Amino acid sequence: MAEAARVLRTRGRFVFLAMHPCFVGPHAVFRDEDRRIGPGYRERARQFDLPAFQATGLRAKVGAVHVPLADMLNALLDQGLELRRVAEGGTEELPLLLGAAAVKVATP
Repeated sequence: MAEAARVLRTRGRFVFLAMHPCFVGPHAVFRDEDRRIGPGYRERARQFDLPAFQATGLRAKVGAVHVPLADMLNALLDQGLELRRVAEGGTEELPLLLGAAAVKVATP
């Protein structure tokens, strides 16, 4: 977020689309009919050996770092960006994607 804010001009727009931090991560399990959110939502460490990761998949090799929703949105605000719009998406019952649009209003 800091780098995006650095290169934006005042009133410049920043849009991002990411995996939804509430429903996709080391704390989320979605297999067939087993769909649940378990403990670990607030853990921010790099994770490798997690039930949600396939043993041969990319995440099992490089890991993933979970960022809670509040941390993600506050990172925008901390860099002088003003949040304009937030959207959730995906085809599942629980949203798998999070999108946000922000505008640079000041230099932090």
